[in-house]
Amino acid sequence: FNLGMLAGVVAAGVIANRRGVITALVVPATLMIPALPLFLGQVDGLSWIGAVLGGALGVGYSGVTPVLLTSLFDDRVRARAIGLVYHIGALISAFVPSLIPALSDRTGLSLAGAMGVVAAAGLGLLAGSVLLLRQLLTGETMRGPAERKPGAEETLKRDIRAAEEKVARLEERLQAELPR
Repeated sequence: FNLGMLAGVVAAGVIANRRGVITALVVPATLMIPALPLFLGQVDGLSWIGAVLGGALGVGYSGVTPVLLTSLFDDRVRARAIGLVYHIGALISAFVPSLIPALSDRTGLSLAGAMGVVAAAGLGLLAGSVLLLRQLLTGETMRGPAERKPGAEETLKRDIRAAEEKVARLEERLQAELPR
């Protein structure tokens, strides 16, 4: 598991640099879903492959998750927002240990089968929510960027000019206040 995670973290970093953080999160999470039976020991003699895949695909992307989270929030609220996201996730996941045996009892699934259903649902929700978030924030879908709104380029240029002017004014003020 640990060797798989080590390789997965490095691979996710490379993918994030080349293809973006979204791809580095969604692809391994999605690929882990069909590998769950190996990870959960449901295929005789191949649990070691499942352990490596579980580390690489199931948690290897954890190294790039903070990149996505920090990019979502303005720096003035970033620490509080990330703390809130983390603790909401912890609150939801606190019920999973009770959910798995209850699911197994009510459905007749083996414990490993119930774990697989819950893990697949979690991985699918992760991939789906990251893709939805990308579409909401950027307008991009898996087919590519959405059409640009009329005037968006002019607005962006105006905002860049305003920011450059503000930086120039701050530099002038700083130079005036520095001792000679």
